[in-house]
Amino acid sequence: MRLLALLLATGLFAGALLADDKKPIDEEAILGTWQAVKYDDGTVENPREKAQIQTRMTFAEGGKLVMVRGTNEFKGSYVIDPAAMPKALDQTGERGTTLAAYSLDGDTLTLALTTNGRKERPDALKADGKGIAVMTLKRVKVEKSKDADALVGKWRVVKYDDGTAENPREKQWLGDTMAFADGGKLVVDRGGRSSEAKFELNPTAKPPTLDMIAEDGTAPAAYKIDGDTLTLAVLSGDRRTRPDALKADGKGIAVMTLKRVKAEKKEDKKDK
Repeated sequence: MRLLALLLATGLFAGALLADDKKPIDEEAILGTWQAVKYDDGTVENPREKAQIQTRMTFAEGGKLVMVRGTNEFKGSYVIDPAAMPKALDQTGERGTTLAAYSLDGDTLTLALTTNGRKERPDALKADGKGIAVMTLKRVKVEKSKDADALVGKWRVVKYDDGTAENPREKQWLGDTMAFADGGKLVVDRGGRSSEAKFELNPTAKPPTLDMIAEDGTAPAAYKIDGDTLTLAVLSGDRRTRPDALKADGKGIAVMTLKRVKAEKKEDKKDK
């Protein structure tokens, strides 16, 4: 338990904090996933809006940042300075560091970003049409979905189709299992060898998405659950963009069909 929480719990600080002091500090409040809902570059045309509002950012402990735009995923880091005027946020990825300004108000995160090669940090949360754009994001509230409950359990691969006549990987997958557990835990058993990973669902996406996250990267998939049948559109070969349909195309998207492994009931033995 953190020291402040301990002091409050024991009553030592009772009545000593003002209402404003009870609000989460920005370092904690920014944690979580945010979905872009608006993008304004200050121009009438605003040509990047359609692509930019597909942006989803996840801020995690330790300054880790994952940004997903459409089917593309970018991993990096972030640093915020709530004491700056305006508040500052630095995003660092493979292409370098982007200097931004931000405002955090409950479940709304506003970012002033540089565009068109501009290097200086924005000095206001206002799009100017000359290299500063403003993105508005809303917090994605995590609610356990029906799919999350339905997915829990062990599933066995009964069909694998990569969309080609040869379908060379089918024999490699048939009979293998995936076990999904509460808390986002995933265990994949292939040929008797087990590996652990994590998974994340987004049942509101079209089609719904399932990310399988291991130490060496993320495997993005689309899914459908129909009773005891789980259908996954997964990547095969060198393709890296998420499948946008539950259909094998012979060009890097395969469809895997799994059946739920039902637990065997043990009958009580009666002593004769």
